Amino acid sequence: MKVWAWWKALLPYIRSGSGVLQGTVQARRNLAYILLFLSSVMLFIFAVVHFMHQSERLAVLQLSLASFYALCLWLPEQKMPIHIKENVIIMGTSLMFLSLIAGGGIAKTGIYWAPLLPFLVFAVTGIRLGIRWLVLFMLGLV
Repeated sequence: MKVWAWWKALLPYIRSGSGVLQGTVQARRNLAYILLFLSSVMLFIFAVVHFMHQSERLAVLQLSLASFYALCLWLPEQKMPIHIKENVIIMGTSLMFLSLIAGGGIAKTGIYWAPLLPFLVFAVTGIRLGIRWLVLFMLGLV
């Protein structure tokens, strides 16, 4: 698979909603690559914003996650299979949300991002594994 071939799958994925590509290996691969790319870009942008607002710990975490996601994006599937990339997405996002809830982020609004986690988890892993990931996340909150 070429490095940017997954990008072509973004438009049909957005047009179709969620039902057409769901469950196939190609759909999982496309979703993982799309999430890794978009997360890398957004985490880098938010890291710069948090550095400007003197939230250094959160910014360092975001830069680290952005770099790790970019590395996962460029590694071939022989070295890092899709299911590992999916687990990296969920673990990194869970860690990010835990730090946002604990630290609060800018103006202490970090907790407002937490309701997005179940949607991401269920989209990436499915219902059965998603429930397990969310239970682990809830244990992390305690």
